[in-house]
Amino acid sequence: MKGRVTIAVIVSGCLVVLLGGLFLVGFLRGVAYAQEGVSSKPYTGKPLPCGPNARLGSAVEPSYTAFVRRFTAEAYQQRGKHDPSWDAPAEKFLEAYALRTSGADDPPDAKKLDVMAEDLLAKHCDDPLILERIGTLKLDMKEPAEAEKLISESIAGLQARGYPPLGLAKAYLELAQLNGETGSKPTCKAFKWGPLAVNAFADAADGANFGPEQQRYMWAVFSEILRTWFPGHQAQFAQALKERPKTDPWLLNMAWGLYRNDYAWSRRGQGWASGVSEEDWRAFDAASREAYNYFLAAYQAHPEYPESCYRLMNIASSASLRSGGSERDWFDRGVAAQFDYMPLYSEMVYVLTPRWGGSHEAMLAFGKECLDTGRFDTHVPAVYEEAVKMIATFDLDTAIYRQPDVWPCFQRQFNGYLDYAVKNEPEAVKGLRKSWAQLAQQAGHPEEAQKQWAIINSGGERPTTPTR
Repeated sequence: MKGRVTIAVIVSGCLVVLLGGLFLVGFLRGVAYAQEGVSSKPYTGKPLPCGPNARLGSAVEPSYTAFVRRFTAEAYQQRGKHDPSWDAPAEKFLEAYALRTSGADDPPDAKKLDVMAEDLLAKHCDDPLILERIGTLKLDMKEPAEAEKLISESIAGLQARGYPPLGLAKAYLELAQLNGETGSKPTCKAFKWGPLAVNAFADAADGANFGPEQQRYMWAVFSEILRTWFPGHQAQFAQALKERPKTDPWLLNMAWGLYRNDYAWSRRGQGWASGVSEEDWRAFDAASREAYNYFLAAYQAHPEYPESCYRLMNIASSASLRSGGSERDWFDRGVAAQFDYMPLYSEMVYVLTPRWGGSHEAMLAFGKECLDTGRFDTHVPAVYEEAVKMIATFDLDTAIYRQPDVWPCFQRQFNGYLDYAVKNEPEAVKGLRKSWAQLAQQAGHPEEAQKQWAIINSGGERPTTPTR
């Protein structure tokens, strides 16, 4: 899939947001554990699996498109209300919608989809899946009244025609959003759609619904259910999954692990360790161990999925549960499963901070490991820059940018991404140069920044001699 460097160009911005979140979480963890005075651990790395056989997220992208189509275009073909006047445009609309939501190259924009949707409505198409998808589109386009009307009309038909439960679950979720039932502070007076959505999503977890790797996409949905959409329904959702005998075991263990981990922190709180009662400490430890065991079972079921490694890595850090391995052990297992699964890298940078017994030297050494992979078709080499940013953020001091040994690494990062962009994504070169100019200015090299702005403003291509 195209867009590797385009994404890498903006990875700094994206990871700043992520690392900003980690900074907040880190502050709270640091307050929670109050580890002042912990001695620095010597850093020992391990070669990252960056060779030509390294498994990348792009390897599973086709299965994601197939996953989306399974619940849209294919479901319509098998279960839909067909009519010669709208069949062909309905299938084109669902195919376009699948491309838009699956991250495909050059997906159709919302306006194009809206034209297709209005054409279907003009043809009096009343297939429930089509109505639900159009309703979702209207919701995205900030037309809540029209969205609610269409989605409400779709409910009975989705049930009657036996559409896959994921479509019905999404319809319930969208109505719950419109009714103010989602989020940590719901505004509704009564929960009407949320409980229905929770049960429909649990129905969708049937293992028969998934091909290889496709549990991972449903897990992304479930994570949102547990953390964002219905955080007040975590217990109900986890129990609903357990009550269904055909629930995919990996999904079941991941969902229960996240539920118990969140419960542990709800008991622990985010205050100073000295302010936590013995009862809450016991509850925190017990729930953390439950979460660890669930995530470990998920890992054992699918060691080729990195998500469980990330969760186990997090618990090994925060709850000191390391019987199955250290943070680095789980990191290594995770990147062996998927080399470019970036949450693992962000967590690894964080656990190497002085707050957790690491050091700035360890953070930079890990960042250099990532840079040394040379995999500029991924975000991994940019982790070096993110390690520098985290040091500056935690210390509230940007002096790290101007250390003599940091600048050569920044140059390697820029030249590596630029080489890749010139050969593979020339449309990304301008944005990459802008990012480099800004970084060079911050690192105390205004002459390099001016050089890049001059190239950008002249519309010129990269000089034949790389910037060194």
